[in-house]
Amino acid sequence: MNPSFPVRVLLAAIALAVLSACQTVPPAPTPAPEKTVSDAVILSALETHQSAVHSVRAFVKTQIRTPFLNHTLRQTVIARNDQSIRLDTLSAFGQPLGVFIFKPGHIQIYDPQKNRIHTGAEAWYMMSDLFGTWFDFGEFINVFLGKVPRFDKLEVRGITAEGAPVRYVLDAYDPFRKERYRIVLDGDTLRPVEMTQFKNLEKVYHVAWSQSKPVGAISFPHQVTIQRFEQGDEVILNYRNPQVNPAIPDTAFELFPERSATP
Repeated sequence: MNPSFPVRVLLAAIALAVLSACQTVPPAPTPAPEKTVSDAVILSALETHQSAVHSVRAFVKTQIRTPFLNHTLRQTVIARNDQSIRLDTLSAFGQPLGVFIFKPGHIQIYDPQKNRIHTGAEAWYMMSDLFGTWFDFGEFINVFLGKVPRFDKLEVRGITAEGAPVRYVLDAYDPFRKERYRIVLDGDTLRPVEMTQFKNLEKVYHVAWSQSKPVGAISFPHQVTIQRFEQGDEVILNYRNPQVNPAIPDTAFELFPERSATP
């Protein structure tokens, strides 16, 4: 028997012990953040936020990114009562390039260069030419106002806390459309900062509200980002000097109100 064999065994055992001692101990799992406010307080704050904004008027820089086209538009936006919106697209010199108006049951696009008004199905087709994509504005007007769409129709099924700093995540369900919503609230302000809509477990669109700044007594997001997954597009609205809750007359959503007033 080789007399050096026990020595080699002893040295191997010592080396194994040293290596074992040097191994990094896995860190303890980070405990899940806890809610510091009740579900009732969170829901009440979100309901208050939803009812705080009725209308907005602003200049916007709209960035549109599609699989086929990326461009930036200078626009003015007027939106009211979660259901009416007017977008005027401007040239670099402030001249009107197109006017888009949506209100319940009615859509119009005005081409000032041809002095032509497009309505109905033709207007939806022209929207793709004007914006590079098309939108169901009935769905997104609330989003442009910084609010969760169809919130009054949703059933909130659970509220959890996540991340550091903490944010609150609402799992909500629309029983009429059979859609699920993941709504994320800022942990300090309890205002929505993100939202994802799901249909049949697939993501439909994602919204991010950011750069919130006070406008009077209202904290209003100055940037709204919408990603639509099936269409593969993204729209970013950057508000400049927005007016929140201005009085907006019905005539703002008419192309030629002075003609309507003519007897």
